[in-house]
Amino acid sequence: MILSCLMVTAYILFCARFVTRPCKYFQLNARYFDRRVGVFSKVGIDELIPAEWQLAQFVDDGVRQPRSYPVFVKPEWSQNARGVCRVDDAAALRRIRVNIDAAKSAGPATVAYLIQEAATEKTEYEIFSIRAHDDPRRYAVLTVTEVRNTRESNPVNSIYNPNTRYVEITDSFSNAQLEQLWNIVQRIGDFAISRVSVRADSADDLLRGQLHVIEVNLFLPMPINLLDARYSKATVFATAIAYMRRLALATKHRPRGSESKPVFIKSMLYNRRSRLLNRLRARL
Repeated sequence: MILSCLMVTAYILFCARFVTRPCKYFQLNARYFDRRVGVFSKVGIDELIPAEWQLAQFVDDGVRQPRSYPVFVKPEWSQNARGVCRVDDAAALRRIRVNIDAAKSAGPATVAYLIQEAATEKTEYEIFSIRAHDDPRRYAVLTVTEVRNTRESNPVNSIYNPNTRYVEITDSFSNAQLEQLWNIVQRIGDFAISRVSVRADSADDLLRGQLHVIEVNLFLPMPINLLDARYSKATVFATAIAYMRRLALATKHRPRGSESKPVFIKSMLYNRRSRLLNRLRARL
């Protein structure tokens, strides 16, 4: 919470310094926002992912069955893996569906749920990036963080999972290798800021593009490398402030004439309407 407040405050101050409105942040990735649904839809974003990196998934209609288990049941949109759960067999899926139906019957909800196959690769990586304001072909920030969880099989990793640890490994890559990773992000979309979650068997496989994309976060992507427990508070705060300076510059230099969408308002209304997530989480 303290780190989030620091980043928001630093971002607002840098926006004031560069004479740009902080609210323009929500337009940085607006081209990928689904105005009809009112969120950065996982269904729509999945269509951006090259076929060889996609995990099979479908919108759950309560009837269709996965080809195999485990699978992950996840809301069409959420932050920090809220509402996501792993399902290991058909009986567990039936229970999840009963819980979802019961939560829906308790009040209006607009949340669609997806069923996504589990990636088979050994290691999860988070690639966080901010595009350079002065050259859209380049990145201003690019970090790679390895997600470690030795206590669970096929875990739902998140900041809320006590078994999840984040270890930044950016320094283990050369500049040329970081360019390779940037190209991976670019193949998915022309994002101003993003955090792409993938699984690969090794860092070498990651560089070779032998991976599957788990998630693409475009709304409020946390620079997850800042949660590396090895870093001092001073280092984390200084790094966060540097990132917010880059982000404010990207905001100021958003291409003129870009389409604007009600990203913030629609997302907040979606959150208020979809209390289903909290009700369902209490049942799981």
